[in-house]
Amino acid sequence: MLQVARRIDTFEGRAKFTTWLHPIVTNCVWQTYRSLKRRNVEQALPQVPAQTADRRRTSVIAGARVDILEAVERLEERRPELVEPFLLRDLADLEYDEIANRLGLSVSTLKFRIHEARKFVRGRLAMS
Repeated sequence: MLQVARRIDTFEGRAKFTTWLHPIVTNCVWQTYRSLKRRNVEQALPQVPAQTADRRRTSVIAGARVDILEAVERLEERRPELVEPFLLRDLADLEYDEIANRLGLSVSTLKFRIHEARKFVRGRLAMS
């Protein structure tokens, strides 16, 4: 919301408000993802590597966040086309139609990509 407030003066009214809003939301989602990923790396450097971290000493929420970030990172390495639809739907909570329009995909293709991304992330989390 802060980014929307900061950039509201760039809205010219030539398109729908949601069309103007999508790039801002997308950028915020990616910034949040990169920030969490960077924080995870910075916290892991002075400590024991993540594979050998003592899960009993890690809070459940922090551990889950690290696991999800690692799963999304693996997804990005293997199937990069699935990451943005997954983040926009499950992190930014955008509607399928909005995401499909934004990415230039059909809704059925979008739903398939989100399904595949969730399946991949779920599998990675089950391994943790």
